[in-house]
Amino acid sequence: MAKLLNIAPSQSITLDIPGGEYFLMTFENGDAESLHEVLAIDSVSDRLSRVPKPYTLEDARSWLAANLTFGKELLAIPTLAKRTAAFFKEGNSIPIKTIRHKDKFIGCISLTVRSTEPVVEMGYYLHPSHQGKRLMREAGRAVLRYAANEFGIRKVFCSVDDGNLVSAKVVQGIVKDTAVGEVETGRMVLVWPVGKRVEGESWSSTWVWSIEPRGG
Repeated sequence: MAKLLNIAPSQSITLDIPGGEYFLMTFENGDAESLHEVLAIDSVSDRLSRVPKPYTLEDARSWLAANLTFGKELLAIPTLAKRTAAFFKEGNSIPIKTIRHKDKFIGCISLTVRSTEPVVEMGYYLHPSHQGKRLMREAGRAVLRYAANEFGIRKVFCSVDDGNLVSAKVVQGIVKDTAVGEVETGRMVLVWPVGKRVEGESWSSTWVWSIEPRGG
């Protein structure tokens, strides 16, 4: 089971994965090269409809520059009510989201506000060399528990392209581990940028589920 470590402002969550030291943490200033390394891999980038292709080192540096400050400021807010109020604005993303092996960035699991409703969209990616270890399912369980406890998040949305059966199984596992009450499933059309494996539009499966604060 993941354990929350009280390390401020860059708080960390240790993931219970056999055979390695894996953590959820914030993005840091030195992550640009590792971020670029992961998102420049075709098998990763082609599954992400919101990430440009090709993904350059300058893209990584620009994204970090735009997002680092907000994450640090959000973590410094002392009360749940104030953190929740500051977080729930369209485009904001939970700051604890990088997946690391020891101290190296290897992936991300994000919870991002996409509308004026109190719902976050879950998205994720992982370096291929660390796939197949149930790492993303554990990261999803840990980050959703953290999000419910520390940011007042209560509802989650996720979509997966129909061609990505492995990812669909991961989401189904995360939903099984974290959902409270009824799970809404559906279908939607994803629009892909030029250069991706999928051209134009594709169908995807969707999940919407509720979560609640939990200990441990």
